[in-house]
Amino acid sequence: NNLFPTHKRSLPRVLIPILEPSGSFPELSSNLGN
Repeated sequence: NNLFPTHKRSLPRVLIPILEPSGSFPELSSNLGN
């Protein structure tokens, strides 16, 4: 689910797993309970 492929670099790493739970930061999304 690359909704923000270009903005993803500008977004804080915390927001990445929120926007893309199964995206490029699975380790962070796991911390959110996903």
